[in-house]
Amino acid sequence: MSQVESQLSEFGKDSWVNHSRGSHKIQTHLERYELEQSDNTNNLKLQTAGDCGWFCQQVWITVTTINGEVISIVITCDPEAWIYLCEEIPIDGGGLSEPIGEEEPCDDPTQLCDSGPSGPVQVDECEWMINPPPGMCGDSPEECDTDDPILDDGIVQLAMYNAWNESYGPNNDPLDDADRRERMFMVTATSSGYEVEELPPNQNTTACHFDTDVSSLPSNIVALFHTHPFADGENVNAPDCPPAYDGDYVSQADRNRVESIANNPGLSAIPMYVMDENKIWVLDPSDTSQYSQNFDRCGY
Repeated sequence: MSQVESQLSEFGKDSWVNHSRGSHKIQTHLERYELEQSDNTNNLKLQTAGDCGWFCQQVWITVTTINGEVISIVITCDPEAWIYLCEEIPIDGGGLSEPIGEEEPCDDPTQLCDSGPSGPVQVDECEWMINPPPGMCGDSPEECDTDDPILDDGIVQLAMYNAWNESYGPNNDPLDDADRRERMFMVTATSSGYEVEELPPNQNTTACHFDTDVSSLPSNIVALFHTHPFADGENVNAPDCPPAYDGDYVSQADRNRVESIANNPGLSAIPMYVMDENKIWVLDPSDTSQYSQNFDRCGY
């Protein structure tokens, strides 16, 4: 067990913050933990020129559970706990050298500093983090409050956030057009609330088309969620895609999927929610020629 994992196991229940979204109990714990040299600090390093760089000395560990099950552990560096070091990896497996010289403080103590040609310069942590957690870099998703019971459910919104992030990439550093992939998950109704399950994409899935090898759906399915990883009017540079994305256009593939479920005697007719960069579009089985309504982006 790593030192970080060991620290996580020592969290006390009295330190958890409880709140609820929908019918589910969500707990969040925030703990400050000091890194030792034996920890793998390379994944908490801001690379700079040469063999030197900023290394993290303390991290914040955020653990989130839903109904007692851990669903995410986010480890981020304390903005005031970075130290500028030159990396030395001796043959005997030693750690890091001492700091090289004194670095003047940044004007903003919440920012990192790096060496510039005229002295220290500020480095925005959110510009280099691969995937900052929601809220850390001003991109906290607005919670859905639409009076739509499926869309407003906390479990569904967590799935929306994950699907969008896998499809589009981090909001502050999106994937190239050709590297984006549509994603889809289904929502089922159970006695304890809604549950979600991803429909895994196959090799035919692209930035503008979703395909899966899943051939059957459960009888308790109540909705499909599907990503279109572009903004309305955005020029698209990806194979097999139109030159620009039209947000309110209903694709034939989406129509066929909703209609096939509605025509299946073992399933109930269900809506499909389509998430793009601007809105959430609802494709109702009663009329698949156009979206029945849309909501401003929320939950992701």
